[in-house]
Amino acid sequence: MSRCAALGLALLLAACAAPQQGSVVLLPEADGHATAVAVQQGDKQLLLDKPYAAAQLTRDGPRAATSSEQEVQQHYGTALAALPSPPAQFTLYFVEGKDEFTDQSRQLVDNILAEIARRPVSDVLVIGHTDKRGSDAFNDALSLQRAEGCASC
Repeated sequence: MSRCAALGLALLLAACAAPQQGSVVLLPEADGHATAVAVQQGDKQLLLDKPYAAAQLTRDGPRAATSSEQEVQQHYGTALAALPSPPAQFTLYFVEGKDEFTDQSRQLVDNILAEIARRPVSDVLVIGHTDKRGSDAFNDALSLQRAEGCASC
């Protein structure tokens, strides 16, 4: 066997024998609802079910650990800052049978435009709906008219 082949085989065997390394940290949800994640390594599994519960991947499988908000910011702050903002949803109501906003909805338009402007990249989806009163043709045309009107706000 050549020295290059032996070196290549040694590197391959070392890579296969090397334990997986890394960690998993369960972050809290912004709205506070409970979440969980199962970390599986080989045939061993560890359940993380509390904010900042962590798993360290070791040669013997995942090992329970804990983290903190400060540690997460220190280690992952740059990656977390690069995440897109969570979606925002707004529901606007119209005067019955028209494409005019109700007074209450008209007051929300500035908030919606400010939210769009606040985001570095905005993806806006506008859907127009109607109630079941009136014919299908009338409601289809009205829902389209409402959506197009909102898209040009």
